[in-house]
Formats: sequence, structure tokens, C-alpha cells
Amino acid sequence: MTESDSISLVVLSHGLWGNKGHMNYIKNQLIQRYKNSIYVLNMDINESKFTYDGIDVCGERAAIQIQKTIKRLNNANKKVVKISMIGYSLGGLILRYAIGVLGEKGVFEDVIPDYFITFATPHMGVRLPDKGFFSKIFNFTTSKFISRSGEQLQLRDKFGKKEKPLIQTLSDPDDIYFKHLARFNTRRSYANIANDRTVPYWTSGIELMDYFHENKGKLDITLDETYISIVTAFDLKTRSKDTLSKEDTAKSKKTKKRIKPILFRCAFYILSPILVPVFLVIAFTTISIQGLISRFRVSKLLKFQQRPLINQAESDNHSSSNDELIESNLLTDALDVINIPGEETPDISKDTHSHTLDDRTHYYEVSPSPALKEISKQLNLDESICTTYKNLRLLEWERVWVYLNKVFTPLRTE
Repeated sequence: MTESDSISLVVLSHGLWGNKGHMNYIKNQLIQRYKNSIYVLNMDINESKFTYDGIDVCGERAAIQIQKTIKRLNNANKKVVKISMIGYSLGGLILRYAIGVLGEKGVFEDVIPDYFITFATPHMGVRLPDKGFFSKIFNFTTSKFISRSGEQLQLRDKFGKKEKPLIQTLSDPDDIYFKHLARFNTRRSYANIANDRTVPYWTSGIELMDYFHENKGKLDITLDETYISIVTAFDLKTRSKDTLSKEDTAKSKKTKKRIKPILFRCAFYILSPILVPVFLVIAFTTISIQGLISRFRVSKLLKFQQRPLINQAESDNHSSSNDELIESNLLTDALDVINIPGEETPDISKDTHSHTLDDRTHYYEVSPSPALKEISKQLNLDESICTTYKNLRLLEWERVWVYLNKVFTPLRTE
């Protein structure tokens, strides 16, 4: 076996309701950059309705597909020496479960676990603090209409012998999922600081403090010059008289531009009593049917399929350029593919430093200013979420804050 036969396996996992096409851009960029030195497994085992089945069931499927891929590559004289994983949204949690399964099967004895990277993954679940109408509706619909996955994302399930929520179990230092995640050389999370209501920054960025939500419109955000979505600094705005005058002028111009949107809103309000109920009936019926089908499918799996690793997981308490695979330059390029319109656009400046591959640590763990820390409060989160946070922070994470505020058509690749 020659050195050229050694490759790195990169696993991609899409999110809830997703399919492998959602990860094609990253797949194509990786192949273009690293060519034959890597093999990209863009997983298709949990597409669309199958994401309803639960993080554990999806994680089992993912582990099986990963193992089969490693075996197939090794048999084809392509020795897999390293494995890296990239998960989007729910896909990150599915991979964390799969990591525990793979670790217990001894996969990481022969294959080095290298990078574990997530985009907008709800590491602490998605249960919002119950302080508003949207939060209550979101929590209710998520837990009731998305089958087992919804219950797990809301931390309303009981998993394993300890009967703790699955997401909390994934973070338990005494459990296999935490232990094998700790074996990865790098763990990195990308979290959008604004405009993502379904996966807020605190859960994707593993954070308890509310630096962004309550301070919306009050922050100066500094973005990297090269990777325009990456936050390199954030602080409270400092307003001079000249700045206030410019803001007043801008508000005046915005008011003039709002005439047409107001007409559209009026039309929407007039038609909404007819359109909204129809939409809700169709949406909830579709989601409910898929949820029921998912529960039936999972009940058959749990009843008839032998799943020793889940039982083991409940009770087990054991414990070159290619080396820089998936470094920041590649993944931050991918972040700029899709941008979300901003509700309140903060003042944005660009970090004019030039950065080499070895000088990117300024992306990670960007801290707020002392003034912002002083006025920020801890989020009113459930005890199980706080426990999950404390456990996850026992590991070293490279947490990257992202601000997606421009609108343009995403690049589509087949």
C-alpha cells in the first residue's frame, strides 16, 4: 500500500426535511480542492420524511452507511486513515449520535477522528424560553408535529437507563457519545447571530448569555474582510451627533419607501382570513401524517430489529496539506453561498487584517466587550438545557459567530 492510497473520508449530513442536494456545494468545493486525496460521503440514508424518525434512529443508519463506505473504500485499495464530519442543522446531532456508535464499534482505532464541524446545529435543542406567543406556539408545534425528532429537539423525551432527554445524554461526559466526540482533533460550530428563529445562536453556538437578541439594532458588528459573513468583533454602538443625524435621514428615506410594502400588507391582511387557515390545514395535515407514518415505522424498527448498540449506549460506561483538511478558508467560503435578509441591520465594518491559514484563531471564541458583557443577561433556559451547555463546554470548541445579512441568489450545483 503506497502513501498515495491513503485517503481522508469526509461525511456530510443534511438537516431536517433535507436531502443530500443541500450539501452539494460543500461536496463539490471539497472535491475541487482536495481531489483524490479525499472521499466525500454525502449521506442519503436519512432524506426527507426519514428525518422525523429520531436522532437515535437516524444516527444508527448514518453509522451503518459510514462503516459500509469505509469497508468498501478499503477493499478498493483506498485506505481510510482519517475521518471528518460536517453536519448542517439536525445533521450535526445525527452525526454526534453516530460518532458514539462508531466509537463503540472500534472504528476510531483504525481511522483517526479529525474534524467535526456543524452549521446551525441545535446542540442544546430548540426549546425556546416561554416568554411570548411565538415561543409557545413554536415549542408546541415542534414537539407535537415532528414525531420523535421534534420531541427530542424539545428535550421532552426520555432516553436510556437514566431516562434523560437524548440531547442531554449526547452531552453526558460519562456516556459514549461525549467520550468519542472528545477524540476528534477539532470541534467547530458555526452559529448565525441573527434572524434564525428555528435554530437561535445560543443553541448552535453553545452559549447561555444573551448578547444579540435583546441588543438587536444596538450593536456594531465587525466582519472579516475576506469571508464577509464571519464576525471578528461585536460591541455596543457609540453614537455621535453626526451619526444620529445620518440615522434620522436614513429612517426618513425608509419611510418614503414603505408605501408599496404597506399596500401589500393591507392586501395580505384582507386575504389572510381565507388563505392562512387553508395553508395551516394543508401544512399541519401533511406534517401530522408524516409524523404518524414515522412513529409507525420506528415502532416496527424497535420491535423487530435487533439494535444492540442502542442498548449498549444506555448501559455502557467504558470509556502534510491533507492534515489541514477542511480548514477555515474552505468552509467560510461555503457560508457565503446563502444569506438571510436582516431584520435590523447593525453597523458593519470590515476587519482589514490579512490572514494566513495559520492565523485564523481570531474567528474562534470572539468575546463581547466588557461594556456589552455588563448589560447582557443569561437566557432563561430549562435546567436540562443548562446541563447540556455545561457538559458541552467541558470540551474545547472553536465557536464561530456568523452574520448573514445580504440577499442574493445562492449558487446551485447539481
